[in-house]
Amino acid sequence: MNKLLLALTLLTCAYSNVKAQIDESRNFVYFYSDSVVYGKNIRLRYDFFNSLQLRVDSKPVTLRQVKFFKNDEGFFANLKGIGIWQHDGLAERIMEGRVNLYQERPYRTLTDHYSELNNAREINTFYNKGYGDLKKTNYNNLRVDMADHAESMAFLENYRKRVKTGQKLYIAAGASVVAALATFLVSGKNDLHQASSGSFPGNAGFKKNTGNMALSIGLFGVGAGLAYGAYSSNNSGMGNLEKAIDAYNR
Repeated sequence: MNKLLLALTLLTCAYSNVKAQIDESRNFVYFYSDSVVYGKNIRLRYDFFNSLQLRVDSKPVTLRQVKFFKNDEGFFANLKGIGIWQHDGLAERIMEGRVNLYQERPYRTLTDHYSELNNAREINTFYNKGYGDLKKTNYNNLRVDMADHAESMAFLENYRKRVKTGQKLYIAAGASVVAALATFLVSGKNDLHQASSGSFPGNAGFKKNTGNMALSIGLFGVGAGLAYGAYSSNNSGMGNLEKAIDAYNR
């Protein structure tokens, strides 16, 4: 444990030294090579091939070479090489401190932008220390990087519990919806069989079909309720993640 804390301390010192060398009051581009270029106007533009490109005072810069950049709109990180993010995706820094929290921008190229306007999807979050590599914001990563802070670890444990609860609720919701569909299909199959044979259900058959339909609707309702509970639990869990980072930065 002492070795882990020592390693974290050394990394924090190294990141602090890098940060001390950069004037964050100015707009700049920080490259993967650890070099820095300052500029007055830093803008994102699309090139001829519909790829995002940085322009620093009108000079083009390949985004794949850029690790971070700051302009008048905010502070951004490149998502290149992070898990499935093999393209030049961007994340905006939404919380700054000993641990920085980033939120994925919902577009990367002009084509992706219009596509994602019509298709809602999950917005991912990442974090880092100083100018270090970004990591996915999750329990396993943060429990290592926040091992030296008891309050943050407590929030992380609450997050883990909430996520597990949400997973169980989603599974239960899925089972309820499957059961509702099965009940509905069985009822429909019986009606179709009776219609094809030229027979009509009596009072008992009518009551049975009505009961199956009511059961199907009820199961759908239960599934929807469980899914909402899972969604709420996951949202609460993400709140605990942010509280953990906020506590670590105080």
